[in-house]
Formats: sequence, structure tokens, C-alpha cells
Amino acid sequence: MMQRQSIPAVCGLARMGSKLGLRCQISNAAEVYAKVKPGQTYLPSGNKHSYLVGPFPFGTLKSSVAHALAQSGWVARPVQPVGTHDHLQGLMYRVHAVSPPPSKVLHITHGDVVVTQEGLPPDNMPLVPKVLASPATVAMVTKEHEVDHLQIHDPWAPALKANKAGPVPIQIGNPIEDMEQRVVAAVLAQMPTKGMEVDQDDGQPDRVSQLEQQMKELHSHTQNLGHTVQQHHVEHSQQLQEVHTQLQQQHSQFDAAIQAQACQIQGFHDTFQEQFRQQVVHQQSMLDGMFQKQMNQFESLLTKRARQE
Repeated sequence: MMQRQSIPAVCGLARMGSKLGLRCQISNAAEVYAKVKPGQTYLPSGNKHSYLVGPFPFGTLKSSVAHALAQSGWVARPVQPVGTHDHLQGLMYRVHAVSPPPSKVLHITHGDVVVTQEGLPPDNMPLVPKVLASPATVAMVTKEHEVDHLQIHDPWAPALKANKAGPVPIQIGNPIEDMEQRVVAAVLAQMPTKGMEVDQDDGQPDRVSQLEQQMKELHSHTQNLGHTVQQHHVEHSQQLQEVHTQLQQQHSQFDAAIQAQACQIQGFHDTFQEQFRQQVVHQQSMLDGMFQKQMNQFESLLTKRARQE
């Protein structure tokens, strides 16, 4: 607030989360930055590039590096020192700048320093899209002319070969009709086909009659089975109806018991209220009588007695 009132170029305050700042026009940004943070390098808005500058003597401060770069004609902000190898004596500083340096070698008081831009790919390298995956996956998909192993060795092939089950029927028919169809199919499977050549003998009509008799017996047995199933169904229905009736009776008895219990509770509640009202009236009458008696005693004591002459 003091800087807002003391710096003429500031036109307002700004806040971003827990950070506070000053607002000004872009033309006055360098002037305000120099007054708010003296001794630091101001970089205008825009894309900033990272450079490595060095070597500097051991113990060189960021302010000294910024001053030396400004004297050489390059506006850059030192960020942090970077470690070097054993063969290089000194410190390398990482700096940020908006504009490129005037030259790749800068002449400073202690000697020459080299400026190298970071993160700049070589010009002759083609642009390859990045693959976001684990190292093993990246190594597998980046191979050229690689055969897909999943197309050759299908992991689901043994399961498909072992699964020989047919389609599961969805609709369930009448069990009696299904049994009749199975019996008829079994009998037809045992009967000879029309094109089969058999020897003619005299006992063929007897076998046909026996087969017809067996078919009649099987049909009668199937009908008996159907009647038995129907009878079981009727008995189960009757049992369910009886259970339902018993449940209704128990429910009605339970409701009657609850209603009687509620009536008893209501009668007890009314009786208790009447007794309590009578007790309150009796106590109130007793208190009124005692109060009236005391008042009479007070009046008798305060009554003016006749003077004897």
C-alpha cells in the first residue's frame, strides 16, 4: 500500500492467490521494477530462453553476473549456478533472457565467457512425435519392420479350442413336450431307414406290433407323468393359498391386539390425567383456604382497636 501511494507510475494493486503485486502500464514496467526490486534485472514479457554462461570465478554472486552481462550489452537475469566437470575451473551460471546475446563469446573483466543456449535441438534432426509410455513399451513400438507377435501367437487360441460347448438355449419349453420329443427322437434313431436293404422274414409284423405296443405304453406313461406333475402343481398351489390365509389371519389378530393395547394405553392416559387434575384442584383449594385464613389473621391483627376512655 505504501508503494502504491509513493510510486507515481503504479495505477493499482493486484493479487493472485496469496501473492500481492503492483499494477502499472507496460511502458512503465521497467521503471516500477527498478524501484521495487533495485539491483535486479528486469526482463520484458515474452518467450524467455535459457542459456549457460561461464566460466566465472568461484564465489561469483548473481548480482555480479547480472552487472557484468549488462556491461557487455546483454540484458539477462541469472537464475542459479550450475556445477561443472573437473576439467573446467569455475562456475557456470544459468541465465534467462528474451533476446539472444550479441555474440557467443563475451569479453568481461576477468576474461572471456562462453554463452550456450539450452534446450535447442540441432537443425538437422527430424521432428519425431514423443511417445508417453514406459521405456520397454517405447523400445518395442519404435522398432522398424517389427512383426506383431499377437497376430502370430494368439493368447486366446487355446481357450477357443478348448471351449466346445454349444449355444445355451434361452427359452425353456414345456418339460412334458420336451420329454416326448426326446423319446420320439430316440425311437426314430433306432428305427431302420427307408433305403436300408433288409432280409424279408415272417417275424416283421410281430416286431412292428411290439414296437407299437411299446409306443402306446410309453405314451400312457408320459400322460401319467403329466397328470402327476399337474397334481403336484395343484397341491403346491393349495399349500401356498393356505399359508397366505394363515398369514392374513395372523396379521388381523396382530392388528386387533395392537388396537386393544392402544385402547388400554389411551384409557390409562385419560385416567391419569383425570387423577392429576383432581389432585391439582384439591391442592389449589387447600392453598386458597390457607391463604384466606392467613389474610383473615392479618386483618384481625391490623384492625384498629377501640380506645377505652
